[in-house]
Amino acid sequence: MEKREIRPGERLFREGEPGIEAYIIESGRIEISKRIGEDETAVVAIVGKGEMIGEMALVDDFPRSATARVVEPTTVIVVPRADFEQRLSKSDMVVRRVLQILARRLRDQTDISARAKTIVR
Repeated sequence: MEKREIRPGERLFREGEPGIEAYIIESGRIEISKRIGEDETAVVAIVGKGEMIGEMALVDDFPRSATARVVEPTTVIVVPRADFEQRLSKSDMVVRRVLQILARRLRDQTDISARAKTIVR
């Protein structure tokens, strides 16, 4: 796995894109936002050191559910899909199924949260 340094304003991924990697935040902060209309976006979270983002698309193979934008200088550890899938394949079938269910529920909650938030863009 590689480390990547990212400048403020850069996007790690956009809502709707396919998931090709996940990220573990080593330092910095990343804003997670979701579209709630044609030209409207709501911030649903700001995550930092120790958090993992982008994993849902690797667990359930659906497109990205939100956009991740760096808000301060950030270093991430990149977890490529192949590495993630290899690790997941070694886990128990029940554990894999639980992860898929949790990813689906989290997607649903992210949608609900975005609709409840104040529009920021």
